[in-house]
This record gives sequence, structure tokens and C-alpha cells, in this order.
Amino acid sequence: MWYAEVVRRRQQREETRQRVYEAALEVFRKDGVVASRIEDITDRAGVSRGSFYFHFPTKEQVLLERSRVSELRIAAVLTALDDDTSLEDVLSAFGREFTREWQADPRIFPEAGMVALRQTSEAIAAGRVDPVRGALAAHFRRCADGGEVSAAVPADLLSDFFLVNSFGAALAWSGNPDRLGLDAVLASVAYLFLNGVRPPANGHARKRKR
Repeated sequence: MWYAEVVRRRQQREETRQRVYEAALEVFRKDGVVASRIEDITDRAGVSRGSFYFHFPTKEQVLLERSRVSELRIAAVLTALDDDTSLEDVLSAFGREFTREWQADPRIFPEAGMVALRQTSEAIAAGRVDPVRGALAAHFRRCADGGEVSAAVPADLLSDFFLVNSFGAALAWSGNPDRLGLDAVLASVAYLFLNGVRPPANGHARKRKR
């Protein structure tokens, strides 16, 4: 009997947390992260102010959760790709899933992205590998072993370089999302990146003309 009560209370906490989380995102989308008020979030979620802080001590924690959920979904897509998937298709899959995650959230992305970037920097310093970085690095490593890309640069560094460029492009997109779709922006990043890492046709680096 006591166990059922514990399970029920845990489920209630999770349901309340999810309600607060979704309400916060709705307010962020409407008012922006900085201008949003905790009172508006709790009113929308139907909870007390204390309940918000119990589940999310700061608005940044909501953004961190948004980034974490997004990262796990993107990583799952990359991890599920077959071992014979070309690098071009890998990067296209990344772009499609990233767009699916963030196309509707240009007002949230800059703040959420910066929170995620800080977390990634801390993870690198601590020797941890984030899911998307790890999944991309595995594909880069496989493609380098197969001769699809140059092996001159470590796979981990290629993964970081691609992600930094994608983040920068998405950040620029969020400032003017009506000009060009996020999918097109990320496709351009992938195109430029691929043409920079593919080895020359003859397999040797060409000498620059003096």
C-alpha cells in the first residue's frame, strides 16, 4: 500500500514538473526569456510560485531541460543511422532533426543555445562526451576509416567544428527567422563543411601555387 502511494506521489510530481516546463516554454515564446515573469508561468501552469522553484530553481534550468531533451532526440536519430550511411546523409539527418526541434523556437534558441554551450564546455573540461558530439564523432571516425573524409583531423575535433558552425548559423537564423528556413541554413553549413573536409580526388594534398 505504501509503495503505491510513493509511486502515485512521484507520478504527480512528474506531471506537475512537465506542466510547469511546458507553461514556461509557452511564456518564453510569447514574452521572451528575459522579459518573462515567473507569475505568468505559474498562473498558466496552475501552480504556486514555490512549486516552480521546487522543480526549476531558475529560468535557466528550464532552458537547460529544453536543450537536454532536444539533444537526446537528435542523438537518438544519429545513433540509429546505419553504419554504411554516408557522411552527407549523416549531416542531413542532423539538420532535419535540429530543424524539427528548433524551427518553432527562434525566441528561445539564443538563450537555450548559450546555456547548452556552457554545459558542453564544462563537459569537455571534465572529459565527458555529450550525446550529439559522441554520435557525430563516431560517424566521422567511421567515414575517415573508410576514406570518405580526410583522417588528418581527429574525429572529435571534426564533430566539434561542425557543431560550432551549425550553432553559429542557427544563432544568426534566430535573429531573422523569416528570411530563410533553419533547414536551408543548416544545409548550407553542411555543404560548406563537406567540401572542406573531403580529400582531393588524387588522394594527395595539392600544393599551393606560388
